[in-house]
Amino acid sequence: MSKTCRTRRLPSKVRQKPSSLTRLSKKIRISDSIHNMNNNSQPVTRRSQRLASVVPAPLPPPPAPLLAAPQPTTTSSVDRLIHLDEHYRTQYNNSATFVLGTLQAAAAQEKEALKAELEREYQEKLVERGAEQQTAIENLAAEVQRLQEEVKRLQGEIRRLERENGRQHALLIQTNFSIRGKRQQAMKWLQARVLGDWMLIGLLHRAWCYGYGSCFSGRPLNDLQPPKPVFQAGPLNDLQPPSLKGAGHFT
Repeated sequence: MSKTCRTRRLPSKVRQKPSSLTRLSKKIRISDSIHNMNNNSQPVTRRSQRLASVVPAPLPPPPAPLLAAPQPTTTSSVDRLIHLDEHYRTQYNNSATFVLGTLQAAAAQEKEALKAELEREYQEKLVERGAEQQTAIENLAAEVQRLQEEVKRLQGEIRRLERENGRQHALLIQTNFSIRGKRQQAMKWLQARVLGDWMLIGLLHRAWCYGYGSCFSGRPLNDLQPPKPVFQAGPLNDLQPPSLKGAGHFT
């Protein structure tokens, strides 16, 4: 059994399916002719005609209640279609204009509300920031006042310490003078005592030489001289007792 090759037949332009508008116009013309032929009988309403006669729902919400489409003066179906198309286009434009205006008004209202909200928040933030700054200023003023009082207290303490230092310095100077005076007085007293001791030693030496020593020395009494003192005036720490060798011990 041999297989036959089948080729696909291309549709011709005559066999192509007509458009919906062409079919609708044909059906309307057919219905009009039937209506003219049978004036006394009830015309048959086709489904496509019923769908064409139904007015589509308008876009909500329209600015004004939509009126029914005015009846055209002519009875031609094409004129009615054109009139309905213009009527619906006008309604669509009006609805679109109304919706666009409503959206613009709503957007403007929302913008104003947002602006008012932002302004209110800005004022609240401004008031809050002002209160915080006022509180900070008051705290700084209190801190400055406390520091000023502390400075005054420290200045008074410094003056008191300066007076105490001056008093201690004066007392130290007075003590130094007193110690120096006592030292000088002790030096004078010691010099006087040493001088008295030497005078006493000289007198005793003269008496001894006059009474006993002149017999052995063979020198006159006028040649006898007291020894020179070895004491020199100086600081208290440098005082040394004089040497009394050969003269005995006297108190």
